[in-house]
Amino acid sequence: MRAYSLITFDRYFQRLIGLMGKRSINPHHVFHFVPCNSVHTFGMAIPLTIIFLDRQMHVLHVIAELVPCRVAWQRHASSVLEMRAGAIASIEQASALVEFLFFKCKG
Repeated sequence: MRAYSLITFDRYFQRLIGLMGKRSINPHHVFHFVPCNSVHTFGMAIPLTIIFLDRQMHVLHVIAELVPCRVAWQRHASSVLEMRAGAIASIEQASALVEFLFFKCKG
């Protein structure tokens, strides 16, 4: 697993603004929005990979490339990971990333 930095947005205005206006995203950054069960890409110039997680950090759904000016949501999600588009393509890859970020890195 390549090195990733987890950046958490857990305050209202952090989540509201999110990544709007970004022209690029560091390929090593993963953004965790909590609590969150929906995302939008209005104001975005680039597509994103979206990973919806439940309370137990199980992957519910992966969108490999959510293009600008779109909305996505998962009813039972409690948080969302966002990263550069194309970084993750399957639930298996997303599950491995979640394991690495939230469980193996914690020691």
